[in-house]
Amino acid sequence: TATAAEINLIDGGTARGTTAVADGDGFLTNDGGTMRMTSVDTLATYIGTKIEVSDSTSVSTINAVTTTFTGIPAAVRTLRIIFDNVKSGSTGITLKLGDSGGIESSGYIGLGYIGNVGGAFDKQTALWTMPLDDNGAYGFMNITRVTTGSNRWIQSGQVLLDTTAANARFSGGSKTLSGELTQIQLRGGGGANVTGNVSIMWGY
Repeated sequence: TATAAEINLIDGGTARGTTAVADGDGFLTNDGGTMRMTSVDTLATYIGTKIEVSDSTSVSTINAVTTTFTGIPAAVRTLRIIFDNVKSGSTGITLKLGDSGGIESSGYIGLGYIGNVGGAFDKQTALWTMPLDDNGAYGFMNITRVTTGSNRWIQSGQVLLDTTAANARFSGGSKTLSGELTQIQLRGGGGANVTGNVSIMWGY
């Protein structure tokens, strides 16, 4: 049963207080014409789906044929893989996506393009590829969920190689996962080691 003082709090002229908000507190909301009391925890979850925030995980100075980045949160909408002086063999690097069932090796549409040698390209269906080499590469690959709630992803990327001549490489493609994205696998083409600094940033 509400007291008169509690009812008066909804008056527009009531002074604003500074009481700290804590987990479990509630607020009054109009839910399609029905007044309800809702927790601030529910509000925080809702706001988190509307405001883009980011987090990142990184691996510095890697030196391995295969590196798998795990722990990607559910509902992530965008990822950016950043290459800082990354080197691999002459066949470049490959990228695969995975869910809770593991890394997937089919269903990709992928194209890697070398921009300075007459349009050479590498088309793939089992992975995405970025045609790097033993020169240091600087750039990124962006991976974006097509629509909220779907498991279809679009990829695009570009890097510049540290050579005396202009040398740019490009990549693009798409992939529909079986489930929610949880991991990404980076591998040296032809079994070559991948070295350098690789970071992954994601946003909601």
